[in-house]
Amino acid sequence: MLARGVAVLSGATSIGLQLWGLYSGKPITRPIYLFAIWAAFSVSAFLAWLQEHRNIEMERNAKEKAEKALADTSPRLFLEFSKEHANDFTMYSGLFVRNSGVKPAFKIELSAPKINGLGLAFEKMPIERIDPAKRIFVDLRCGHEDKDRIFRPTGGGLGVQLDALFDRLSDDGKDESYPIDIKYRGYDGNEFLTPCVINRTSNFVENRIWCELIHAPR
Repeated sequence: MLARGVAVLSGATSIGLQLWGLYSGKPITRPIYLFAIWAAFSVSAFLAWLQEHRNIEMERNAKEKAEKALADTSPRLFLEFSKEHANDFTMYSGLFVRNSGVKPAFKIELSAPKINGLGLAFEKMPIERIDPAKRIFVDLRCGHEDKDRIFRPTGGGLGVQLDALFDRLSDDGKDESYPIDIKYRGYDGNEFLTPCVINRTSNFVENRIWCELIHAPR
């Protein structure tokens, strides 16, 4: 996406040069043109770096907030995303559930709403058990619900499903965020709910998917 940013700024720079030449009456020399292109590239690279820095900070703050909220309770589950595992798109979706508590969680189920008929279907639910400091990867499918309320999954490997969902939400003019609830039980049978949101942020270079805890489990 850096190329896209360079193209946009180069186009704007070219228009600016043409207007300058038109109204100043001076010719656009090669050094001026090359300097303008270099400046456009430099600005694009800086903006890409700045956006990436902000995205990383948002992701880090969300993770720290989740760990702090979950520190004194057990069991406690939340979502995380691993881009490295999603790259192995035939094996993993990249999304997993982690237990940061000190006791195991049982009968874990993920649920999510449909937004304009778009959503996720979670496979192999419920997850029977997640021990403390362990994580379980989640198999899921992006798709849409037809007029008969039948869920029609999107094709493709597991690792592209979340990006496919965000692409379709973006095409519909929706925010690139998606809420997911984690329901589970403790050893004593008490039920818990952890509300989370999966977000996707973009810069000129890549898309970044990260998870946010809405509030502590209850």
